[in-house]
Amino acid sequence: ADAALDALTAAAARVAFFKDASPAAAADDERTAVADAAYRALADRNKGGVLDDASLRPLDAFRRAVAACDAEGLARAVPIDEHVFYGAPPPGAAPLRALALLAGCLGDHAAWAAEASDRAATAASVAEDLTTQLTAYGASTVDESLLVARAAVALLHCAQTHGCGRLARELVKKAWAATCASSPPSDEAFRHLLGAVTGVVEEDDDDDDD
Repeated sequence: ADAALDALTAAAARVAFFKDASPAAAADDERTAVADAAYRALADRNKGGVLDDASLRPLDAFRRAVAACDAEGLARAVPIDEHVFYGAPPPGAAPLRALALLAGCLGDHAAWAAEASDRAATAASVAEDLTTQLTAYGASTVDESLLVARAAVALLHCAQTHGCGRLARELVKKAWAATCASSPPSDEAFRHLLGAVTGVVEEDDDDDDD
């Protein structure tokens, strides 16, 4: 089943995001439909169960397929200059890898949209932070729960008008659950999530009294 999914998503990556993938260029709505089908399949694969390397493997393969097309020099259907396209992130904690893979998806666009550039820039920034932490995994003092919370909020916001919205919700839900199961989240992480839900940002009272 995973081999069939890999073949489907690899083909979808070429058609959806690269205009040089076939002799007859696909129209925007056709590329969008192909991308949406791939994201639905990946969301189904990540529905339920635990978040681990096995559950992330099809999404990892999808990102590698996109990176391979970039490496071939295929022209992007929607080129975004400021975005650094990520393939598969380095090994490490599953929540960080899941969100880094999701960030890569949010940088891909099958058709131009007004928010595409801003969304890709945000996704690239999140992916860079997560990849940096994965690279230093085990030797970093970063509050991982806060990193996950911040990435989750930013990526869910980006996913609101992107075809991988359901995949984003599945991955964020599982990433946060896995983070909480690993160790108690920090107060800062909870405050960040609460602020995102309520729209009220609590500020630390660090000022000295006059």
